[in-house]
Amino acid sequence: MNMLIIAPDFYPTVGGYAHAISNLVRACLDDARPIHVHVLTTVPVGGQGEWQAPGLTVQRLPQKWRGYRYAALLNQTSWIAPIVAAVKSRAWDLILVETFEHPITLAGVLTLIPGTILQRVAARIHGVHAMEGFSGSTRLIDRLYWRLVKYNLRRLPNVLSTNTHYFSFLAGHGLDLAAMGKRTGVVSNIVFAAQAQPADVDNGALELLCLGRMNARGYEQKNFPLVAHAVARLKTAAPEIYSRLCVRVVGEGEMLEPFRDLLQSLGVQAAFLLEGRLEHQRVITLQRRVAGVILVSKYEGQSMFALESLAAGAPLILSRNTGMSDLVVDADAQGHGANGFLVDADSPQALCAALVKLAGADRGVLRQRSRQHYMASFQPHQVVGNLVDFAGQLRGS
Repeated sequence: MNMLIIAPDFYPTVGGYAHAISNLVRACLDDARPIHVHVLTTVPVGGQGEWQAPGLTVQRLPQKWRGYRYAALLNQTSWIAPIVAAVKSRAWDLILVETFEHPITLAGVLTLIPGTILQRVAARIHGVHAMEGFSGSTRLIDRLYWRLVKYNLRRLPNVLSTNTHYFSFLAGHGLDLAAMGKRTGVVSNIVFAAQAQPADVDNGALELLCLGRMNARGYEQKNFPLVAHAVARLKTAAPEIYSRLCVRVVGEGEMLEPFRDLLQSLGVQAAFLLEGRLEHQRVITLQRRVAGVILVSKYEGQSMFALESLAAGAPLILSRNTGMSDLVVDADAQGHGANGFLVDADSPQALCAALVKLAGADRGVLRQRSRQHYMASFQPHQVVGNLVDFAGQLRGS
């Protein structure tokens, strides 16, 4: 299988999307099926060296414009010509556009390539910025981007997503892809077996883990104040549970001190441990050890942190109606699932209730079910298999 991946954000130093994309590339290269991957990407950030691996070729996209106010717009336009040339250079089995984050580039490419090639193009939704971010913004540039995202979705014959949520999200914005005759599929994010060891045995404490950027945007999106207010409710409603609680918060940024002030004002600072930044391996160790993981973002794609937590066997408390809701199995109307809980992201009462349920649950059973859910649906070879099967559908159409 010959696959072209168009991914301006590729290297993990760029951010979460890049981590997810590079994991997909690695999984394709490690897979038993012969897959050649050609990646179109920008110059790596942070001085990371070029990847060298059998079956992988990397072509740089230019970043001619730096330091200008509209550099992002100008760079997007400069990527169109080399991408179109690469798309036309050979008969690819699949041309995968990773994320809708660069709508100018994608619109240009979709306009310029012939229809016979277009049938082999699929774009994968990762979420947040291109979906909730563009659609909910009042900024002129984001409104333009959202119009282009919708144009691209109408133009594309094939649309993938890391999760089921974004198909419902788009339908709510007048883009029912199934009704529009689009071929759709779910190709989730990937974490590796080395990051997915069975969870350790509970030590009796109710130790929980939260993670997210503590800059202004991340603090708001990841909903850290909601966690604080839910714990304050728990202190009053179930003091015996509160006395055993330790919420480890991993993340750094300018909102760390305001969050500390909020905890003090609510009288719950004793229940929190603000870790700041931790190395990835240390986070994985905590995911294996804690009684549960909390990520109650106001909006979220299929979080790599949540998926790694699932792989590590951690019970999950996640926000409902987001790209990570699929990670909680068989959730009922109250959000109680086989391996955790889904809560409304605007309800400290709901999060407090989930904490009480978690404290009273058999967490060994929850751990086992999280691990089983990962093993049944999210192993790298399974995800790559889904992608290969999707490409086979395109060849057969």
